Amino acid sequence: MDGSVPDAKAARTYQAPALHPQEDRRIGDLRLLGLLDSEAEARFDRLTALVAEILQVPTVLISLVDSDRQWFMSRVGFEACESPRETSFCGHAILEQQMMVIEDTRHDDRFRDNPLVTGEPGIRFYAGAVLHGLQGLPVATLCLIDQVPRRFDESQRRQLAAFARLAESELQLRARIDVASSEARHAAMFDQRTGLPTTNLLHDRANQALEAAAQGGGQVLLARVRVPEPDQWQLARFEDDVILTLIRMASERIIGALGAHATVSYAGSSEFLVLLPSCSDHAVAMARFQSLQQALSRPWPIGSESVELTASIGVAVGPAVADNAPRLVMYAGMALREAEAAGEPCVFFDEHTIGHHNRRLQVRDRLRKAIAEGTLQFHFQPIVDVASGEIRSVEALARWDDEELGTVSPAEFIPVAEQAGLMESLTTLLTRRACRAHRTWRDVANLVIPVSINVHGPQLAQTSLADRTLEIVAAHDLEPAAIGLEITEGAYLRTEGPVMDNIRRLSEAGVRLLIDDFGTGYASFGYIKHLPVHTVKLDRELTNDITTRPRDATITHSLITMARELGMDVVAEGVENAEQMSFLRAFRCGKAQGFHLARPLSESAITERLLDQRGRGGGADHRHEDGEDLHAPAHGLPQPGTETLQ
Repeated sequence: MDGSVPDAKAARTYQAPALHPQEDRRIGDLRLLGLLDSEAEARFDRLTALVAEILQVPTVLISLVDSDRQWFMSRVGFEACESPRETSFCGHAILEQQMMVIEDTRHDDRFRDNPLVTGEPGIRFYAGAVLHGLQGLPVATLCLIDQVPRRFDESQRRQLAAFARLAESELQLRARIDVASSEARHAAMFDQRTGLPTTNLLHDRANQALEAAAQGGGQVLLARVRVPEPDQWQLARFEDDVILTLIRMASERIIGALGAHATVSYAGSSEFLVLLPSCSDHAVAMARFQSLQQALSRPWPIGSESVELTASIGVAVGPAVADNAPRLVMYAGMALREAEAAGEPCVFFDEHTIGHHNRRLQVRDRLRKAIAEGTLQFHFQPIVDVASGEIRSVEALARWDDEELGTVSPAEFIPVAEQAGLMESLTTLLTRRACRAHRTWRDVANLVIPVSINVHGPQLAQTSLADRTLEIVAAHDLEPAAIGLEITEGAYLRTEGPVMDNIRRLSEAGVRLLIDDFGTGYASFGYIKHLPVHTVKLDRELTNDITTRPRDATITHSLITMARELGMDVVAEGVENAEQMSFLRAFRCGKAQGFHLARPLSESAITERLLDQRGRGGGADHRHEDGEDLHAPAHGLPQPGTETLQ
């Protein structure tokens, strides 16, 4: 049978099939199978061939009845792959409960004048069994066709019905497999809880975008966005609806700021990954992420409350810094950490910053090696008596000349040490060297020269700080008063928990506490008077302008006076000229430190100065001005107000 289809537009004298009572749902069920216009499948072709052989008919079809056509998924003895529904027999068959049999089409008023009967292929016999979709609606038929009339007895009908059940089962199984595969693919690409793309899907899209950018130019931006509000997000972990609400609100704001072409994925721990697959202008990219930061900074309605959350954003620009998604995500993470550490809303990691990043990695690795091998240098800057000019104490400072990197400034390697977790090791090494230097000056010059060490905020919160410091001092056979710890106001303003425990333990043991960079931040005497502070070091910003700005001179004078009245010693930092020293003498400031007086010196250079000072009859001996013997057993912190040690 050639299967040619007559013109259905000729004057119609036949009965076209009616629509199913639930036609829309039926079409939906058909679409759900996902079989229309699919490739031929051997298992269905084997089935139709078997039916043709068993029932001895020339033509067997599996016909899917669409809205305006019937499409033959499998066919034996028929060339055409589809025909209009208007003339179809199967369109009638799907309206039956189970099966439609026409033993002679010339004797049926519905089909006598049908073009498929009067013309090619000349159908005289038709039997079609209904096949149902996943939702139970009739979507197809397994049909038999012949060009001669046939009798179709009960046995043959049972056989056709059995084959139809098999065909229906195979259709539904295939569809279920496809649905399951689709759901699995969707689950792999979209998070089931949030509905957002998974990080795997974002990586795939990023790699495609990077490949396109490498070939055609342009930039690919990948951002890591964090809303760092641990209390809120911790609370949300116990209230699933709250966390989902936050995630969805955040994703909506991100897409609203960056556009629908952005891919947003939730990475957990209040962090999102955001992909902008194409951006040719850096200024435009900056503006978009500034808009995003503003959008995320708006109040977040959570229940009956309105919560303020401040977002940090790190952006990596590809393919300039990376040509694959994992590395681009890594660099975006570095940019995010820099943004959080610097308090910046958004940091870009692009071709201009990759050199800086590589330098930081070099510094980190070489610094770790230098600390482990003890190759750092340690200098000591004198703190002198304003009245006499004699050295009363020193501040220990780490210096570094590396064989590969050359001279590395503390302004560069200290932040790297903080981020790399090397500060504890560095401070421990510095404390040992400070104790060794103190013993040298005591034994050689017979002078007691206390050494102060800078302690950064996170270290002050370490529960091991007090024990570690006191163990090092004891190992060098020194009294705790030989060492002073310099802390910034940002550290001591945190007086809860381990911070205050360390301050109290060290002070009670005799270690002196110095407040560094005092007078330009949040600190006040009303606050530190409750702490065991021995010395305040006035910030160099005050000292710099005392000779040119009366307001700064007045503030400095007032701070010195109040400190003295509270029994605290005062050190003016950053003294650069004789005129500043004159002002400090007039203000009755106890001590001063700065390049005008002495730059940081080696241990041996300090020893020479102390010997000279001792030879001239100056300097402190083994006793304080208040008479306390430094080498006698310690009985707590000496009374503040004296100016011998610090």
